[in-house]
Amino acid sequence: MLSSSLSNLSLLLAGCLLAVGACANAEAPKEANESRLQQLTAELAKKPKSPGLLIKRGKLLYEMDRELEAVIDLTKAIELAPKEAEAYEERGKAYRVLNEYEKSLEDLNKAID
Repeated sequence: MLSSSLSNLSLLLAGCLLAVGACANAEAPKEANESRLQQLTAELAKKPKSPGLLIKRGKLLYEMDRELEAVIDLTKAIELAPKEAEAYEERGKAYRVLNEYEKSLEDLNKAID
């Protein structure tokens, strides 16, 4: 009886340790994204009119669930490079998440034209 209880306790403890490890690993990409965001922001401070950097940061912001900020960067990129299909595609995806379906469809259509 005692060995059975100890075995169950060991399994419970092992499960808890695995869960804590999984949570710690989930934080790693968030930290990497924040670090990359800081890098891109620093690069944009030096080259504020770089459509490529604005698109990269917009895509990253979208991945970080910061869609409104992504739309702002991608709109700036489109103003600087109106033929850049990737900017329209990424902004269209962000608009979709923001429930701006007409704007999303318009941008996604421009991306494929």
